[in-house]
Amino acid sequence: MESNSSFSGNKGPDDTETLTPEDEEAAAQNAARQRRGSFNPLDYRVLIVDDEATTLAIARKLFQRLGYSYVKTVSNGQAALEELQNGRFNLLMSDIHMPRMNGFELLQETRKVDRDIPVFMMSSTEDLDLVYRCLKQGADHYVLKPLKEEQLKGIWQTLYKQRQEKKVLLELELQRSKAIRLEKVVAGLQEDVAQAIDVPLQLLTRQLEAMLNTSSLPAEVILSTLLKQLSRVELYQPAFNKLLAANELNPNTRQWLMTELDPANTYERLYQPEAGVGRELSEIHTQGWPKLDEIHEHNQLRSWDFDVWQYSEEKLLPMIVDMFNDFGLIEKFKIPEDKLHNFLMAVRNNYYRRNPYHCFRHAFDVTQTVYQLLTTVNAAEYLNYLEILALFVAAVVHDLGHPGVGNSFHYATVSSLALTYNDRSILENFHCARAFQLLEDPENDIFEGLTREQRRDVRSHIITAVLATDLAHHHAIMARFTTKLVTKGEWTKEDKECRTLLLEMLLKCADISNPGKPFESAQYWAKMVQEEFFFQGDMELAKGMPVSPFMDRTTPQLPRMQLNFIEYLVIPLFDSVKKILPKIEPFCNVLTDNRAGETLESD
Repeated sequence: MESNSSFSGNKGPDDTETLTPEDEEAAAQNAARQRRGSFNPLDYRVLIVDDEATTLAIARKLFQRLGYSYVKTVSNGQAALEELQNGRFNLLMSDIHMPRMNGFELLQETRKVDRDIPVFMMSSTEDLDLVYRCLKQGADHYVLKPLKEEQLKGIWQTLYKQRQEKKVLLELELQRSKAIRLEKVVAGLQEDVAQAIDVPLQLLTRQLEAMLNTSSLPAEVILSTLLKQLSRVELYQPAFNKLLAANELNPNTRQWLMTELDPANTYERLYQPEAGVGRELSEIHTQGWPKLDEIHEHNQLRSWDFDVWQYSEEKLLPMIVDMFNDFGLIEKFKIPEDKLHNFLMAVRNNYYRRNPYHCFRHAFDVTQTVYQLLTTVNAAEYLNYLEILALFVAAVVHDLGHPGVGNSFHYATVSSLALTYNDRSILENFHCARAFQLLEDPENDIFEGLTREQRRDVRSHIITAVLATDLAHHHAIMARFTTKLVTKGEWTKEDKECRTLLLEMLLKCADISNPGKPFESAQYWAKMVQEEFFFQGDMELAKGMPVSPFMDRTTPQLPRMQLNFIEYLVIPLFDSVKKILPKIEPFCNVLTDNRAGETLESD
């Protein structure tokens, strides 16, 4: 029997649902609350099509409770098309599995009538293939039946997010041809980038051979002299400067490289100092340690496919404790669990939730990547337990209190943080200082079971690792790592310098690992980075400063930004680490695929 009913304030003759007093009160309260905001359900018309009368009745009642004034329900696709042709609707919700005309056929016909109407598909089947098929054929969202009030409360926020993502994907597709051309240019520059490392090594090799053949000095003296030259960062600067001077290099890319790798000198040339940043930290307090409703899959933490966006922050916090327990750190270093909980909640509360990128989810993502590098990639074999503890803490706090603008902005504006840390690794020093301020609180002191010597060492390790995430030190760290590889031959746990360098490299890898995650996740992180860049660009524009590369929201260049970041920083870093940790190869393969755009093309 076809159901073709609606409600608009008063009950119509077709309405069979009777609202309880509690339902009526909830609907009245919701309508009043919504009228006070910009969204008012009274202005929205919803069309629902399903051959199950029960689903129609539930949907009608739920929408009524949420304050919607007009909901039309029909039992087949043809009736839905007639309604769309004769009236205006703001949302269509359609079941997939219907006789005569199924949901996919209705979707196709609907787009001929109204191209812009949001369409949500419904099914009682929890099948990812079905979800992807819906989205691929043009639906805005997939809703699992039976319908629940919580699903419908956030439908317009969900719709906005889906439409924004589709818009971005469309822009990516339109720019794809440009990206391919850019990729060819980048590929042509790769050789120049490689020369920043290879050419000095080749020159020194020839110099070594010549000196050994002609000099009367002992070979040990000659080798010692050359190794000192090899460890000098300045040795790599000429080739890097040659790269910056290349005519083929895009101006935005050139300025971005200069800013990221040498922010102080760049801004000294380009900008006049002004007032500092005025964003004060606003903590979000959490009451008590979060409880999980269900046991999460521990093994998922060791997967490159782990998606931090699938979990609430409350569920992420206990996962960090799992990582500590997996290495026995809580028992080994006598860490009181209540103080570990307090510390982690204090850390979470000191990340800006309004930051699109530098937020607690990024901190967890970096921590989970560190955990995977230690376990799946076997990096833990080269570290002792105190260093592993330090690395976990460093990962959690490495961007603590990040204000959403970079070191270059603080330097240019002579901010209070720039003055405090003398323009040297401004934010990284601030993150460390803030972390140890939290640890000063006896309720947060996770190191109370350590000896004085252990406390000193773990503090030193944390500071070393966090400061290494400053890209201004990227060349220096890569030079030291390359030198150690050349001179050491074999990477060993017994060598303290090897362990310290590995701590730096592991946190650096985890910090910029987003481009090597599954393509959808990598793209979402890239959009978050771009949005935070736009915030800094807005700040620069407001202060009359030149807008930094890739930070002007009027000229978004997401594909170019991603390619630059992957080519110049991420791939060389992971290729270096792969020389001592070959099990990182699967990550490098995904990184290469994402760079080449193969995943985008297959989609």
